[in-house]
Amino acid sequence: METTLTTANKKTTAIFSAENIIWGIAHLFVAMFLITAISKLNNPDKFWGTLNGSQLLKPFANFLTYAVPIVELILCVFLLIKSTRKKALIAGGVLMLSFTIYIGLMLSLYGNDMPCSCGGFVQELSWTAHIFFNLAFVGLTWWAMKLYKRIEHT
Repeated sequence: METTLTTANKKTTAIFSAENIIWGIAHLFVAMFLITAISKLNNPDKFWGTLNGSQLLKPFANFLTYAVPIVELILCVFLLIKSTRKKALIAGGVLMLSFTIYIGLMLSLYGNDMPCSCGGFVQELSWTAHIFFNLAFVGLTWWAMKLYKRIEHT
Protein backbone atom coordinates (compact mmCIF):
# COMPACT_ATOMS: atom_id res chain seq x y z
CA MET A 1 0.00 0.00 0.00
CA GLU A 2 2.77 2.41 0.93
CA THR A 3 4.56 1.73 -2.35
CA THR A 4 1.40 2.52 -4.33
CA LEU A 5 0.94 5.84 -2.56
CA THR A 6 4.59 6.76 -3.05
CA THR A 7 4.37 5.91 -6.75
CA ALA A 8 1.15 7.92 -7.10
CA ASN A 9 2.74 10.90 -5.32
CA LYS A 10 5.78 10.72 -7.62
CA LYS A 11 3.52 10.68 -10.68
CA THR A 12 1.57 13.68 -9.38
CA THR A 13 4.80 15.47 -8.56
CA ALA A 14 6.15 14.70 -12.03
CA ILE A 15 2.98 16.06 -13.67
CA PHE A 16 3.24 19.28 -11.67
CA SER A 17 7.00 19.68 -12.04
CA ALA A 18 8.39 23.16 -12.58
CA GLU A 19 9.30 22.32 -16.17
CA ASN A 20 5.78 21.08 -16.93
CA ILE A 21 4.19 24.16 -15.39
CA ILE A 22 6.50 26.41 -17.42
CA TRP A 23 5.59 24.40 -20.53
CA GLY A 24 1.90 24.93 -19.75
CA ILE A 25 2.34 28.66 -19.19
CA ALA A 26 4.25 28.98 -22.46
CA HIS A 27 1.48 27.17 -24.31
CA LEU A 28 -1.18 29.44 -22.78
CA PHE A 29 0.79 32.38 -24.18
CA VAL A 30 1.04 30.63 -27.56
CA ALA A 31 -2.71 30.04 -27.70
CA MET A 32 -3.52 33.62 -26.75
CA PHE A 33 -0.95 35.23 -29.07
CA LEU A 34 -1.87 32.92 -31.95
CA ILE A 35 -5.58 33.70 -31.66
CA THR A 36 -5.06 37.45 -31.44
CA ALA A 37 -2.37 37.62 -34.15
CA ILE A 38 -4.41 35.63 -36.66
CA SER A 39 -7.47 37.75 -35.93
CA LYS A 40 -5.49 40.97 -36.50
CA LEU A 41 -3.92 39.66 -39.72
CA ASN A 42 -7.29 38.42 -41.01
CA ASN A 43 -8.76 41.90 -40.62
CA PRO A 44 -5.89 44.41 -40.76
CA ASP A 45 -8.23 47.28 -41.71
CA LYS A 46 -10.12 46.90 -38.43
CA PHE A 47 -6.88 46.76 -36.43
CA TRP A 48 -5.48 49.75 -38.33
CA GLY A 49 -8.72 51.68 -37.73
CA THR A 50 -8.48 51.10 -34.00
CA LEU A 51 -4.82 52.11 -33.89
CA ASN A 52 -5.46 55.12 -36.11
CA GLY A 53 -8.30 56.19 -33.83
CA SER A 54 -5.95 56.37 -30.85
CA GLN A 55 -4.32 59.76 -30.31
CA LEU A 56 -1.30 58.03 -28.80
CA LEU A 57 -0.83 55.43 -31.52
CA LYS A 58 -2.06 57.24 -34.63
CA PRO A 59 1.46 58.21 -35.79
CA PHE A 60 2.49 54.55 -35.62
CA ALA A 61 -0.73 52.92 -36.90
CA ASN A 62 0.66 51.83 -40.28
CA PHE A 63 3.70 50.19 -38.68
CA LEU A 64 1.88 48.65 -35.71
CA THR A 65 -0.88 47.14 -37.86
CA TYR A 66 1.54 44.45 -38.98
CA ALA A 67 4.31 44.72 -36.39
CA VAL A 68 2.16 43.70 -33.41
CA PRO A 69 0.75 40.48 -34.90
CA ILE A 70 4.13 39.55 -36.42
CA VAL A 71 5.81 40.01 -33.03
CA GLU A 72 3.06 37.88 -31.46
CA LEU A 73 3.66 35.11 -34.03
CA ILE A 74 7.44 35.27 -33.56
CA LEU A 75 6.93 34.97 -29.82
CA CYS A 76 4.79 31.89 -30.44
CA VAL A 77 7.68 30.22 -32.22
CA PHE A 78 10.19 31.15 -29.51
CA LEU A 79 7.81 30.00 -26.77
CA LEU A 80 7.68 26.56 -28.36
CA ILE A 81 11.48 26.18 -28.41
CA LYS A 82 12.83 25.13 -25.03
CA SER A 83 16.13 26.99 -25.40
CA THR A 84 14.38 30.33 -26.14
CA ARG A 85 11.30 29.85 -23.95
CA LYS A 86 12.54 31.81 -20.92
CA LYS A 87 13.38 34.93 -22.92
CA ALA A 88 10.15 34.61 -24.92
CA LEU A 89 8.13 34.39 -21.69
CA ILE A 90 9.82 37.55 -20.44
CA ALA A 91 9.12 39.30 -23.76
CA GLY A 92 5.51 38.10 -23.69
CA GLY A 93 5.09 39.35 -20.14
CA VAL A 94 6.56 42.73 -21.05
CA LEU A 95 4.25 42.93 -24.06
CA MET A 96 1.21 42.12 -21.90
CA LEU A 97 2.30 44.68 -19.30
CA SER A 98 2.72 47.26 -22.09
CA PHE A 99 -0.79 46.50 -23.37
CA THR A 100 -2.11 46.85 -19.81
CA ILE A 101 -0.41 50.20 -19.26
CA TYR A 102 -1.74 51.44 -22.60
CA ILE A 103 -5.30 50.34 -21.73
CA GLY A 104 -5.07 52.01 -18.32
CA LEU A 105 -3.76 55.21 -19.85
CA MET A 106 -6.44 55.27 -22.54
CA LEU A 107 -9.19 54.56 -20.00
CA SER A 108 -7.98 57.39 -17.79
CA LEU A 109 -7.90 59.78 -20.76
CA TYR A 110 -10.98 58.73 -22.73
CA GLY A 111 -13.13 56.49 -20.54
CA ASN A 112 -14.77 53.27 -21.70
CA ASP A 113 -15.62 54.54 -25.20
CA MET A 114 -12.71 52.86 -26.92
CA PRO A 115 -12.84 50.18 -29.57
CA CYS A 116 -10.97 46.94 -29.04
CA SER A 117 -9.09 45.14 -31.78
CA CYS A 118 -7.34 42.53 -29.67
CA GLY A 119 -8.93 39.77 -31.71
CA GLY A 120 -10.51 36.48 -30.83
CA PHE A 121 -12.41 36.10 -27.57
CA VAL A 122 -10.30 38.82 -25.92
CA GLN A 123 -12.10 41.57 -27.80
CA GLU A 124 -15.34 40.50 -26.14
CA LEU A 125 -13.99 41.29 -22.66
CA SER A 126 -14.88 44.47 -20.78
CA TRP A 127 -12.00 46.86 -20.22
CA THR A 128 -11.77 45.83 -16.57
CA ALA A 129 -11.65 42.18 -17.67
CA HIS A 130 -8.96 43.11 -20.24
CA ILE A 131 -6.79 44.53 -17.48
CA PHE A 132 -7.25 41.47 -15.26
CA PHE A 133 -6.67 39.12 -18.21
CA ASN A 134 -3.44 40.91 -19.12
CA LEU A 135 -2.28 41.05 -15.52
CA ALA A 136 -2.96 37.32 -15.19
CA PHE A 137 -0.48 36.73 -18.02
CA VAL A 138 2.01 39.08 -16.37
CA GLY A 139 1.53 37.03 -13.19
CA LEU A 140 2.07 33.81 -15.12
CA THR A 141 5.33 35.26 -16.42
CA TRP A 142 6.41 36.08 -12.88
CA TRP A 143 5.51 32.54 -11.75
CA ALA A 144 7.45 31.00 -14.63
CA MET A 145 10.52 33.08 -13.73
CA LYS A 146 10.28 31.89 -10.11
CA LEU A 147 10.09 28.31 -11.39
CA TYR A 148 13.11 28.87 -13.64
CA LYS A 149 15.00 30.17 -10.62
CA ARG A 150 14.04 27.05 -8.66
CA ILE A 151 15.22 24.81 -11.53
CA GLU A 152 18.53 26.68 -11.73
CA HIS A 153 19.15 26.17 -8.01
CA THR A 154 18.61 22.40 -8.09
